[in-house]
Amino acid sequence: MQRVLVVGGAGLVGSHLVDRLLAEGNEVIAIDDLSRGSFASLAHLRGTKRFAFMEHDVASPFRAKVDCIFHLAVPSTRIACEPDLVKAAITCVCGTLHVLEVAAANHARVVLATATERWGEGVRCAEALAVDFARARGADVRIVRMPSAYGPRMAPDGDHVVTTLVLQALRGDSLAPRIRLARRIRLAYVDDAVETLARTMDSADHTPTLVAPSSEADVLELAHMIAEAAGVAGPEVTDAAEDGPQDGPPSAPVSSRVAAGDAVPASVALDLGTPVELADGLERTVRWFAARTRRKSAARTSGFYARPTPDTGETGAEKVPGPVTLRTGSGSSSA
Repeated sequence: MQRVLVVGGAGLVGSHLVDRLLAEGNEVIAIDDLSRGSFASLAHLRGTKRFAFMEHDVASPFRAKVDCIFHLAVPSTRIACEPDLVKAAITCVCGTLHVLEVAAANHARVVLATATERWGEGVRCAEALAVDFARARGADVRIVRMPSAYGPRMAPDGDHVVTTLVLQALRGDSLAPRIRLARRIRLAYVDDAVETLARTMDSADHTPTLVAPSSEADVLELAHMIAEAAGVAGPEVTDAAEDGPQDGPPSAPVSSRVAAGDAVPASVALDLGTPVELADGLERTVRWFAARTRRKSAARTSGFYARPTPDTGETGAEKVPGPVTLRTGSGSSSA
């Protein structure tokens, strides 16, 4: 059993990774500032003795006694960076430095996850810092570049092309992805992302930079697969206007942006099995959204998607817990 720190543990990939690590018998500390992640993604772990959650911005220093670290809180995509490029860069550099310092203090292995989308300069600085830190301090640092992940627990907003199409299909609207239908995109199902991260951490071989496996399709194919999964026959799919914005949703995982030049495919380096087929992954995602959109919003003021905040007032939403201390039979550790 190891004590594992997951930075960015309330996000899509992070929360699924936390589940896997706990299922394997590990103790897990999750850190997240909830700017993009949601405590709802971890709410099912309330009361789990081997799990602790701390709301914290890693741009500020922190301490933890851990055996290994997954750092998933590097702003790399347009949606994460564009609102405040300076803050994103600070988070990339300072957050990564603080993670590396915790790793050095514990002689812990680090897996640093960035996006293949490569938005902004901060992510390049984070990767360079990790490499230089490893050389200078003898730390064991591995880097995994992730295509845009999708799957159950995605945020229910219009920032991702998959979410946009799924919610439109479930509402019975025409499908309007805000991106040209001929544009090809890359997507990684969340299970494949988690498998890549876990194997990278456990691998005896040290390959500096890996690219996680993904599926590729054009937007029209994606729209029809989602419509079929949602039971929509003959969907109306609207192409983006030629003279309009071409970037689509802020996190549209455009394949031409993929940065793989100096990286090795994880499927080769880690001998990964066949990734989840895109149609299968989309069907699972649609089922997850459908199960939650059927809930009557009037029945409760803080639904599954709500991000609890300390100032909820009379909304009835649950308050976010403060820093949690992880207690074990041999003592305790505060993240």
